[in-house]
Amino acid sequence: MDLLRKVGLAAKKQAEITALTTATQGMGGTPEQVAAAKALAEKVDLTQVSSQASSGIKSVITFFSNGFFNPPGTSMLALAVVRGGIGLIILGIIVFLIWYNWNKIFPPTIKEKSTEASITANALNAVVSKEGFADIPTKPMKTGDALFVDIQAPTIKQAGYIGPIYDGLFDQDTGAVQALRAGFRSFVMQIDYLDVKKDGSKFAPPGIPTLLYRGDDGSLIGNNSADINKVATSIANTAFRPEIPNYTDPIIIYLHFVRTPSPVTSPDRYTDFLGKVAAAINPLAPNHLGMTPLGTFNRQKQESTILTTPLKTFAGQVIILCNADTSPFRKMKRVNPANDLDFWVNMRVYLNNATDEFGVTQSPESGVIPSAVIVTADSLLSMTPKQMESFATRGKNQFVIAMTSQMKNPSSTELSTLLQTVGVNLVPIDIFSDNVDNTKELLSQYNNKSFSPKIAGLTNTTAT
Repeated sequence: MDLLRKVGLAAKKQAEITALTTATQGMGGTPEQVAAAKALAEKVDLTQVSSQASSGIKSVITFFSNGFFNPPGTSMLALAVVRGGIGLIILGIIVFLIWYNWNKIFPPTIKEKSTEASITANALNAVVSKEGFADIPTKPMKTGDALFVDIQAPTIKQAGYIGPIYDGLFDQDTGAVQALRAGFRSFVMQIDYLDVKKDGSKFAPPGIPTLLYRGDDGSLIGNNSADINKVATSIANTAFRPEIPNYTDPIIIYLHFVRTPSPVTSPDRYTDFLGKVAAAINPLAPNHLGMTPLGTFNRQKQESTILTTPLKTFAGQVIILCNADTSPFRKMKRVNPANDLDFWVNMRVYLNNATDEFGVTQSPESGVIPSAVIVTADSLLSMTPKQMESFATRGKNQFVIAMTSQMKNPSSTELSTLLQTVGVNLVPIDIFSDNVDNTKELLSQYNNKSFSPKIAGLTNTTAT
């Protein structure tokens, strides 16, 4: 009998857990909310709660029945009052759940989010420094004189994404424009693809390179995708217009491939996928860093030269970084230059730690000294002071990208450590999902500049 009782109780508990988690999912709960509901159901004895509620009702009825006020029907009146109170509590819970899941039940429109993004851009535009370097040749500009490896640029985490983080939206036409208006000149394009067909009015077809917003666990949390070509077009048409802050400064675009077809088992599909991205960013061609008096910067030929060249040398140009291996294009007998991503890439980004996983990023081959590396911000922040100092010393000769969580921005203190102590170059952030005052505080870590020089002790001293 004890065994049967235990089995029965276990089955009852599992039924309670299933009911509560299913209800949470039905309300549009996130995986974290479903997990919290499950944990609650596991800890709380719902039968006991129900029993206590019933006991409470009986106690109230008894109080009225035995008290000074005991006309006919008191018991029923007391029961109605208690039930009414419980009904109000349940109503309150329902209202709370609707409020908590408002974005899922009533998702914002692109027009609404674009309006909010414009307001954010206006607020940041008001504080960002408008002192570019290339258009004021007679005025000494420390930022412009800084080497490329010695600059730190506030960077957009995912070009075109205007938030919120959960169930957010891309505005492929104006999202990047608002970031440019806010003074940002550095963008990450997190390039991915869908495995299955989704709403064609919101998402790209399966297998096509596109911009998606995923959580740290890889789950899709954005409500649409963005066309790479349209985002690139918006940047090309806006970045160098006089009404944009620091419009003569260069643009940095980091092509971060989250997933691609396998270059080993599907080499043709791999180059075709990368080729589609090359064609998509073609609007940037007129300003792309290519042939210059310093030499040809296509196909990563002069990565080290970029590092040790003053930033002002690249005024009005677009510098492309990429984490994918584009070398297979060099071995192809016939390739349309417009589809040759290797031709586009000025600098390749490698893993700093072989054990890290950042999309398709690879460790450098034996004998290769990477000019640019990617590392997690959390791993840097968890270092000891001595380890930070060692990393900062190596970073004097490398362009360092510190990737943060997809779900939140670093705090102002964390960003200060990454910039002023560790000396990283790019720390991608989301400016449209966070409170604008928090974003202003982050921007202040760059002295409210589109490009800010590293502090003296972290700069490259080998170049002349």
